[in-house]
Amino acid sequence: MPLMPLYFLSFLCLGLACSQSESVDWWKQAFIKMGRKLARNPGLRALVGAVVGWTLAQSWGMIAGAGAALLFPVWISARKQRHQQAKLELQLLDGLTLMQGALQAGFNLYQALELVAREMEPPLAAICSRIISEVQLGVPMDIAWERA
Repeated sequence: MPLMPLYFLSFLCLGLACSQSESVDWWKQAFIKMGRKLARNPGLRALVGAVVGWTLAQSWGMIAGAGAALLFPVWISARKQRHQQAKLELQLLDGLTLMQGALQAGFNLYQALELVAREMEPPLAAICSRIISEVQLGVPMDIAWERA
């Protein structure tokens, strides 16, 4: 097995797996940026997949590599979105119960949203935080709810 595709794939995995922080060296940041750029650009992903596939298995490998490089991130993204939606559906009843209790205790709707944003976990907390930040910027409450 040629070593060049293994080196490239290891750098790609490093770029996709590492988060960007100040303690990361400059060369790690360069690989992180390269991995993010590769992950966001479908044409570049297909090209890299085709080159890696050609290196490993000639013509059929090129086709399989390009197809896998195009479809795998789409599949991962759809799976992540379904997971987030299921998590939101599980949290929704608890969040509404918390808002109901806050409103019955005398809080206004804005304060109840702040309570949900503070006490719940993402994704419901992120949605409530977005509504709060839009209201703080001057967006009417009903429009902020519609956007959420």
